[in-house]
Amino acid sequence: MAAGSVFIVGFINPFIFLLLIILVPVIWLIIRFHQKPSRQLKRLESITCSPIYALFSTSLNGLTTIRAFKAENSFIQLISNRIDVNTSACINVQAASQPFALLLAVVYSSTAALSLISAISITLSFQWGVRRLSEADILMTSGERIDEYSHLPPEEDEGGYKRLVKTSPEWPVHGTIEFRNYSLRHRTNLEYAIRNINLRIESGQKIGIIGRTGAGKSSLIKGIFRFIDRSNVDGQILIDNVDISRITLNDLRSHLTVIPQQSILFSGTLRYNLDPYNSYSDEQCWKVLEEVQLKPFVMHHPEGLLMSVAESGNNLSIGQCQLITIARAILKKSEILLIDEATAHVDQKTDDLIQTIIKEKFQDRTVMTIAHRLNTVAKCDRILVLDN
Repeated sequence: MAAGSVFIVGFINPFIFLLLIILVPVIWLIIRFHQKPSRQLKRLESITCSPIYALFSTSLNGLTTIRAFKAENSFIQLISNRIDVNTSACINVQAASQPFALLLAVVYSSTAALSLISAISITLSFQWGVRRLSEADILMTSGERIDEYSHLPPEEDEGGYKRLVKTSPEWPVHGTIEFRNYSLRHRTNLEYAIRNINLRIESGQKIGIIGRTGAGKSSLIKGIFRFIDRSNVDGQILIDNVDISRITLNDLRSHLTVIPQQSILFSGTLRYNLDPYNSYSDEQCWKVLEEVQLKPFVMHHPEGLLMSVAESGNNLSIGQCQLITIARAILKKSEILLIDEATAHVDQKTDDLIQTIIKEKFQDRTVMTIAHRLNTVAKCDRILVLDN
C-alpha cells in the first residue's frame, strides 16, 4: 500500500524520488535506533505479564482456601502489585513507540501529497478509536461483575455476636452433638434444605446418614461447620452443650475434622499435606502412613515424606488422595469426625480398607458418615434417614 502511494505521488511529481534518496537512509537509521530498545521493552512486558496469569490461575484453584483464611486482601494486594509492574512496562513500550511514530510522520509529511495520505490515515484511526471506546464501554459490564464479586461480604466474624464463648484448647472433650429444632436453607429465597431436626449424638457414637439426592445430608455438615449465613439458619447445634453459634469460626473449625467426597490436597510436599502447621514429628507422620497402608509407597519414593504433591493431588490416584486425607485426620485426633461420602469415587477394595481404618482408628470418637452405599453405614450404631 505504501509503495503504491509513493509510486502514484512520484508519477505526478518525479522530484519526489530525489527526496526519497535522502529520506530512506534517515528512516532506516531511525528504525535501527528504535528497534533494539523496543524489543527489550516488549520482552520485559511479556515477562511481567506471566506472573499475573500464574497468580490468577492459582487463586481460582484455591479460591475456597483463600476465603476460608480471609486472605482476600493479601491476594488483591499481590495481584495489584504485579499488575502495576506490568502496566509500567506497557507504558514504557507505548512511550518508546510514540516518538518513533512522530519522527516518521515528520519525515513523510514533507510533501503535500503524503500529508493527504496522513489525513486519511488519521480519519481511519479516529474511526478505530471511536469503535474501540464503544466496545470498551460494553465490556465494562464484566468489570462491574468482578467489582461486585470483590465486594461480597466475608464470613461472619466475632463482631456478629452479642457474646462469644471462649473454648478451652481441649474442647470438645466428649464429642456429643445435639440438634435442637434445627433448620437450614442455603439462601434466603430458597426452600429449607433441612427442617426441624431434633437429634442427640452421644460421645463415641457412629451415625450413618442416608437419603435421596437433595435430602439435606451434606447440609448437616455445612451447618456444623457454619458454612451457611446465620440469617438462613434457625435453631441450635450444641457440641458438648456449647452453642456453636457463640464460638468463633476459627475455634469451631479447628476442633473438627472432615473427610470430604473430593480430597483436599495442596501443592507442596506430602509432609505438608499431612501436617500443614508442622505440629507433629516425622515419626508420627510415618506412623499414620503405616496405619493407612501408604508407608511402602512413600518409602519407595526417593524423597520420602518430602515427595512432591501436585495441586489437588493430580499426581496421585483417587484412592491414595483419600488415604492421605484420612491419615491427616488420624494425626489431628479430633473428637468429632465428619465423613461426606468419602468412598464415592473409589473401588470396593479401597472402600473396604477405608471402612476398616475408620473403625479401628476412630473407635472412641464421634463419627457422622454420609454414605451412598448401604454397606458403608451397615455397622454404624444408628442410622439417620433424611426425607421430605
